[in-house]
Amino acid sequence: MKSWTEEELNFLKNNYNNMTYKEIANKINHSLGSVEGTAFRLNLKKDIYYNEKEIKKIKELYPFASKEKILKNLPNREWQNIQAKASKIGCKRLLQWEINLNKTFNLSEQDKIWLAAAIDFEGSLSIAINRGGRKRYATIVEINNTNKPLVEEFKSKCRVNNKIAKTKRDGNRKDVYQLVISNKSFVFAFLKEIMPYLISKKQQAKLIMEFIEIHSIHLVNHKKIYYTRKLFKLTERQKEIVNKIRQLNKRGIK
Repeated sequence: MKSWTEEELNFLKNNYNNMTYKEIANKINHSLGSVEGTAFRLNLKKDIYYNEKEIKKIKELYPFASKEKILKNLPNREWQNIQAKASKIGCKRLLQWEINLNKTFNLSEQDKIWLAAAIDFEGSLSIAINRGGRKRYATIVEINNTNKPLVEEFKSKCRVNNKIAKTKRDGNRKDVYQLVISNKSFVFAFLKEIMPYLISKKQQAKLIMEFIEIHSIHLVNHKKIYYTRKLFKLTERQKEIVNKIRQLNKRGIK
């Protein structure tokens, strides 16, 4: 990395508030990252006016959206300056697991009721060991029915691309159609949406959501995105949740 001269540092201090970091970088022949990093170390904070529309954009996008999307919506602003403004107005970026757990489907009340009823009467909520490739615990939303249009309607309302599996049965018995969804971010957001309308599967839903919350925090703490090849070590509470859900699904709700 190119070292900074006293003259270059003075130029940065004198111009950081009326020039963009990119303009400064081009002027003194330093990389943009070097200029931004040096300004940060010198605690140089730009005092730039933001209009109401820009502030609204920051509040809407900063917690959840990617850096690229935010910069695209604020084309005349630099990332470091946006960060400073967001901090000043009390707007914080969420961690990835927080973003995942805050996803919403924006389902209509009618669809929430329909999906909850489908899960209560024709579906199942479970936690199982997925042994394909990497061993891991999968949180599962599943619906099985001989009525294919019903399963297709469930898939459509969930807005997923998962394939519907078909199981052929012997004799005069009808074939069974099955849709399985195990993406944890989806499962959490889906259960949060339909929770108020669930009846027989409400306990399982609450337990699965708690399991996913523990899982998400644990992954962030270990700086991992996926499980290792060894079976992921569950917390004691997660073990309790797995056993409780198995008991509930075995005996049903009395």
